[in-house]
Amino acid sequence: MNRNVIVILIGTVLSIVLLSLIAFGPFTRLRNQKSFNTASLIRKTIPNNDSLADYLNKDVKENYYKVMLPVKWAIKAGDKPGSYTMEFPHGYGSIALMDVPDNTTLELYILSQEEPRLKKAVPGYQRLNYRKAKVNGNDAYILLFEEKSGNPDSRTMAAYISGADNAVVIRLTADTTDFKSLEPSFNRVMNSFNWRNQ
Repeated sequence: MNRNVIVILIGTVLSIVLLSLIAFGPFTRLRNQKSFNTASLIRKTIPNNDSLADYLNKDVKENYYKVMLPVKWAIKAGDKPGSYTMEFPHGYGSIALMDVPDNTTLELYILSQEEPRLKKAVPGYQRLNYRKAKVNGNDAYILLFEEKSGNPDSRTMAAYISGADNAVVIRLTADTTDFKSLEPSFNRVMNSFNWRNQ
């Protein structure tokens, strides 16, 4: 064989091995770990024997937080720093940081900006309840609304929790027929939220 052919053959084999290591080898774990680099999971049990996991989010320096989520739910890091998406039987949810302009309050922002946006975006939007609450010492505003789209209809519980820098919004949605049975879990998730650096 020609010496140049051997050099090209060896170079090709080395390139394939290198690309395989990057795509399937030990470097894959480091690349994929980026999406969950800040979530530490610690299993805990709460009084009704639902197993929960602590999610400690340190994606955004001024907005570290901890929240407990059922281990049976499928949890993924969201598209934006400091966010999660979740799926569970008959529903889904999300947790996201929300920047509230300095010239308004969280409550005024919800009522004047967020709810009108929901009315336009959610088919058949109907507010069922709105209340003020405290979540671990922080002001919170709980909005319960229904979506009547017919495939199937759903209910969403959205908790807007104030913080020193940003607010957080926890949205949990379930089919209308399953909402009542999931509501205790939704309340536990929302009440477990805690800012870690405020």
